[in-house]
Amino acid sequence: MSGTLDEAIVALVPTAPHRIETIGQGHINTTIRVHGDDGTSWCLQRLNPVFADGRIVMANAEMIVAQLRRLGHPTIELAVGGDGRAWHQTTDRSIWRAYRWIPGQVAADHPTPQWSAIAHHLGSFVAALADLDDSQVVTVVDRFHDPADRWRRLEQAIDQDQAGRRKSCTEDLDRLRRLADAIWVRTPAPRWHRLPRQIVHNDTKVANVVVDGAGAPLALIDLDTTMMGSPLNDLGEFTRGCRGIAGPEHAEELADLVRAFVDGLGRPVTAPEWEGLASAGAVLSFENATRAMTDHLDGDRYYELGAGVNLQRCRRHLVRSEVLLAMSPAVAEALDRHAEPDKTPG
Repeated sequence: MSGTLDEAIVALVPTAPHRIETIGQGHINTTIRVHGDDGTSWCLQRLNPVFADGRIVMANAEMIVAQLRRLGHPTIELAVGGDGRAWHQTTDRSIWRAYRWIPGQVAADHPTPQWSAIAHHLGSFVAALADLDDSQVVTVVDRFHDPADRWRRLEQAIDQDQAGRRKSCTEDLDRLRRLADAIWVRTPAPRWHRLPRQIVHNDTKVANVVVDGAGAPLALIDLDTTMMGSPLNDLGEFTRGCRGIAGPEHAEELADLVRAFVDGLGRPVTAPEWEGLASAGAVLSFENATRAMTDHLDGDRYYELGAGVNLQRCRRHLVRSEVLLAMSPAVAEALDRHAEPDKTPG
């Protein structure tokens, strides 16, 4: 990769490199930090071919960043090459982009006093994009968050058993089926398609929130899947990662995060959204479990993490979904005590 990396650095990083380090957090894009000889740092990324057209991903990102900057909402600063584009296609046809390194750290997955501030920040991110022309934001991954479709794909993977792994994970599959039955009954999955759709981030895991030394949010990164979806996607992706919230005794804490997110949205939630607030994290954890199991059965084609890693990821997501699902009645009760939903039809 060194040749194309050098090419991308020359095209996008506006300073001579002093030191280069690979950042190993994400499963999708290759991420490299380039320390410039002038003291600046840049995050350089090669987009994964899972995106059919990286140029469309970047067109979306430029539009999103411009909108956020127009409204004064903190966001990334994309590097623009000499050709005026915020991306570069190298000779091997890979798409690269760079943005100024945000000094800080990723949000913690254990309890911090700033979690509510982060939840509010995520809601305000969605609010800042509310008046953007959604017809110009292209869907880069079809049905990215769709629990029913994810389940359909898993059933197909079970039937095909391409990697011959089905027999070795029958207990996990039974557990997934039991959880699927509970999800459909006790969470808004049957109503998922009635949820209002607007432009949302769609991947608000804690690793995509950069915070300062005190844990306060600085910016939301990784805008690649910012496209049409439900705000519950963003709420669920964040709360599923708040590992310190792990039982009914933490119901009030989770309810506080939900209220902070809704406050950041700056609008009343609709009745279908209200029904899904308490269990959004459980649904998104379940969806991630089905994705990991599907990839495990298919032979690790999407996340090339090594044999058995996807299965372990599936099990972790299953545990998290079960915990959050068990909490959801208490969270819903806590929410009901403090607020009433807007009864706008979904």
